[in-house]
Amino acid sequence: MSYIRVKKANCKNCYKCLKHCAVKSIRYIDEKVDVIEEGCILCGRCVNICPQKAKTVVNDPAAVLDMLADPHVRVVASLAPSYAGVYGAENAGRLVTALERLGFDEVQETALGANEVTHRYKQLIDEGTMPVILGTCCPAVNDLIVKYYPDLIPYMAPVVSPALAHGRMIKEAQGTQTKVVFVGPCLAKIKEIAEHPESADGVISFRMLDQLLAERGIVLEELQAKDGGRPAPFSRIYPIPEGVVRDVRHAAGSAQREYAGYRFMSVCGVENVMEFLEELRAGQVDKVFVELNACDGGCVNGPLIAEGRR
Repeated sequence: MSYIRVKKANCKNCYKCLKHCAVKSIRYIDEKVDVIEEGCILCGRCVNICPQKAKTVVNDPAAVLDMLADPHVRVVASLAPSYAGVYGAENAGRLVTALERLGFDEVQETALGANEVTHRYKQLIDEGTMPVILGTCCPAVNDLIVKYYPDLIPYMAPVVSPALAHGRMIKEAQGTQTKVVFVGPCLAKIKEIAEHPESADGVISFRMLDQLLAERGIVLEELQAKDGGRPAPFSRIYPIPEGVVRDVRHAAGSAQREYAGYRFMSVCGVENVMEFLEELRAGQVDKVFVELNACDGGCVNGPLIAEGRR
């Protein structure tokens, strides 16, 4: 399935997307630009770099809206912790109210799933059997490794992303009939969740959330704040650079840059991640736990954030 659609009429052949695609998965053929699906990692850079807005994300909200409109279906929002950088931490309670106005029965923070992921990472470090542990929170980076560095797959932590972990937690606690919708800034999450329907049932990007609120006449700043229920753990720091690393160190009770013989690293940006993976491939890296983010600046700079909120 294609997750990025090119509006041919809008494309002015400026070649900007070709120049900025780190994995060269955009081609120009027959006087038109096209995304090479089998090579695309859905980092979202081409969507935002296009001055003509010729590229749009394929994420029809109809299925999610149908779930929200059905009084017989319980729908839980898994809210990405990057909301604090996009909407402001002070608006957490207002976001809960806004999502309930849209029809969600409950709002939880994806950080709850991140906390489970952190403890699994710590367990891997404590076991010490993997010479290098590549964090697997970012689906765009996961696709990058699988498609372009398949020889490095053995270094990928056998751990799901926080969104999938949280979805599984909700369904285990409330029943598989409960629907889970991830709300966040990530394009690659749309594909990840579509490929794991047992864990979650849909995605609303922050960009789409803004559109839905505008259509319903819901102004975030005018809403009454509401308690989001279960408190989120320290894992709320996941979306910033070194957030995963800091959370693992926090879980380990260590303020040091090393723990159990592993050094900690954080790499952000597709080109930087590729450079690191080349070094790993060349045998220049050993005994390290690495947090990898496709987005420069981490998830708080995800591709599906409305321009006015960046």
